[in-house]
Amino acid sequence: MADRIEVVHHTVNLFRLLCWGLRPLLPLYPVAVGDVLERGDGTTITILADRVVKKINNFASNNKGVEFDDLANVYSATCHAEGLIHAVEAPTLRKGTYKVALAPLGNTCRPGNEGELRQAIQAVLRGVAALHRAGYVHRDIRWDNVLCIGQGSWILSDLESVARAPARAASKGGFRAACWTSDTLDECGMYTTASDVQLVGRLMDTCSIFVLDAQGEELRAQLTASAASSRPSAEQALRHPWFFAGGAP
Repeated sequence: MADRIEVVHHTVNLFRLLCWGLRPLLPLYPVAVGDVLERGDGTTITILADRVVKKINNFASNNKGVEFDDLANVYSATCHAEGLIHAVEAPTLRKGTYKVALAPLGNTCRPGNEGELRQAIQAVLRGVAALHRAGYVHRDIRWDNVLCIGQGSWILSDLESVARAPARAASKGGFRAACWTSDTLDECGMYTTASDVQLVGRLMDTCSIFVLDAQGEELRAQLTASAASSRPSAEQALRHPWFFAGGAP
């Protein structure tokens, strides 16, 4: 009897270890191939075996402040970029409905420790740098738009908010993300590449379940500096020593 109890005990511990190791790969709620997720504003996400299909009905009214041509261009320009989701089928706009097939698959979850946060921020900055090289800004960088695609691997998703940089802040009824703060736009009211950088810093702010080390706190302060001109570019931020702590790539 004691032997059986010991076997059960070891089995339970093994299960716990497996669940912890696979945690980043598991969805936050059960989904199956073929499931269609409703996201509001006419947006649906259909889950397939190796991709998701995103549709936005009445694109012009439900995605104000975003041009279809910009989406087609940005997915093409960043098709091999690190840190970004990719279109495996080019975006289309037919009869008012926007459609794009995206990969890789992932799930939204926040880092559980500073090491995971370092990996996530590094990946997002790589994606942001690629967007900036292509002449675009993301404008909606928040944890809901960051996907974990495996142990230590993260990407920035939801490129359906991009615009050419710099972008004038939208008037009433136009594009304005809920994650913007009073420091997001520059002194002229423009959304610039420095605005994206500030939102990346906000990711570090809103993942406050642990205390950053001195280098991490230094980077966070640089990214979220009140003056846009005081923030590093995404490329410059990637060279910060915090990313090389503990043998980070």
